[in-house]
Amino acid sequence: MFVKTRRKLVAVLAASVLACGGISAAASAALAAPEPVVVRAQSVPVTGSMDWGLKSSWRDYLARPFVGGQTSASGGASVNADGTYHFPVASGQSFDPDNAGTLALSGAIHSTGHEGVLDITFSNPVISYIPNGTSTLQMTVSSKDQATGEMQNYGQVNFATLSGSSVVTNALTSTINFSTVTLTDAGAAGFGGFYSAGTSLDPITVTVTGSAVPTEEPTTAEPSAEPTVEPSTEPSEEPTVTPTTDPSEEPTTNPSEEPTTAPTTAEPTTNPGTTSPSSSPSASTSTPKNTGGTGTTPTTNSPQSATSGSAARQCTVDPTKKRVTSGTLSWALRSSFTTYIRGSIAKGNWTTASGANWGGSQFNFTARGGLFDTSSNSGTVYYSGAVHFTGHNGLLDMMIANPELQINGQTGTLYLNVSSSDTSGNKTDYGKVAFASVRFSSVNVSGTSLSFLTSSVTLTESGAKAFAGFYSAGEALDTFSGSAALTNATACDPHTGELVTYDAFGNEVSRSASGESAFSLARTGADVTTAVALALVSLALGAAVLVARRRALI
Repeated sequence: MFVKTRRKLVAVLAASVLACGGISAAASAALAAPEPVVVRAQSVPVTGSMDWGLKSSWRDYLARPFVGGQTSASGGASVNADGTYHFPVASGQSFDPDNAGTLALSGAIHSTGHEGVLDITFSNPVISYIPNGTSTLQMTVSSKDQATGEMQNYGQVNFATLSGSSVVTNALTSTINFSTVTLTDAGAAGFGGFYSAGTSLDPITVTVTGSAVPTEEPTTAEPSAEPTVEPSTEPSEEPTVTPTTDPSEEPTTNPSEEPTTAPTTAEPTTNPGTTSPSSSPSASTSTPKNTGGTGTTPTTNSPQSATSGSAARQCTVDPTKKRVTSGTLSWALRSSFTTYIRGSIAKGNWTTASGANWGGSQFNFTARGGLFDTSSNSGTVYYSGAVHFTGHNGLLDMMIANPELQINGQTGTLYLNVSSSDTSGNKTDYGKVAFASVRFSSVNVSGTSLSFLTSSVTLTESGAKAFAGFYSAGEALDTFSGSAALTNATACDPHTGELVTYDAFGNEVSRSASGESAFSLARTGADVTTAVALALVSLALGAAVLVARRRALI
């Protein structure tokens, strides 16, 4: 943002105001005081640079021992101490950060690895800049195709979109930060398929410095000693507007003898004769006498209905508590990763086990249990299956197994058991980790089924670590979908009438007689009848014994 300052003359405005309102000369002098105004200059020649790391995980990958990566800069570009890249602004350009425009930069970054199998060059970035909008980064790209090993020259492509811009200006230098840099389809192709479209790249910082070249000579005008219109210090004999300050012949401030409307306070509101029905005490404020009628008494509150009848004590299953009996989760993990594993660089593969399988584009995992509450759309589904990835002659070694999906409305978390090797080939078993954060586009549930579809799956910090650092936390993984069959998680035992509760895998975990079933109640009724009969028999036997003893005494 490059600025110049000029004084603003208001003498004409002041004279106009004086002519209309007869303002004093002292006031006109105050109005005529000069006021500094900030004026934005047009585009001016600039110098500067762009600093960009491209993608931190990419730079980390190049540094791995099995990659043997090398990066060189040319054409004015350089590598910063932190490993990011520096491109100078091409000479002879004009640029204004307050307006849309184009900023071209110079230089090239060339990276190689895997003994030349990896070969990619990015050069001559160009930013098509839109203030407070979505800008575009173009680059000339060439890379070696992973499948064929042939070098592909893509030319200048729209490599990434830039958004979240902010501008900070200090004197003649402006710094533009782009917080969100997103890889395009063309950029993904030029990147040799290492990353997919939509992948977040590193933020970009652009710094430009311009010269203070004004578009016109600044002038400092002194206020005119005499206004262009002679101000009048006396009131005009004939005002332009008929004055309204003369009092009317009959003042309107005296109250009229008869009000036009009857006052609302003429009658006291506390007069019993005029009290509206709504202000009288309602029948509900006093305790009515019990007339013995049952027409208005709710049966749900009747003490008799709460203690009598088999329905009150009947075994009841909660229809909202479900458990998973079968199902499938379909997920590609990350398509660029699977492409890389089987590409000419990693020269790897994967194997599936324990119920997982590869369907050609996704891995399928089998549901082995779960619990789900249909009233809150929340629960956990457990899956079985393992996928073992290898590459780079065994240096790359990673296994993911037994996904566990927690659903909480429209969000969730995906857990995985993960083991992987570091860049030196040392393997670590991370156990169960919260691998990804999930957002759902749909979660559909009924009494017998559950289905879901995700809209985003984002790698967590713990997931990135377990993923052997291939990707950074916050990066997008592939979306997934799944379905499951549901059944009740509780049931009534037909023999005992007890309420039986099952865990996520169908194992009985508890029994409760607090809600006794009809079976239990029927058995209780039979027991009472038997007890009465036994009591009568006991009394009869007792009487017979007593009579016999008395006869013996006689």
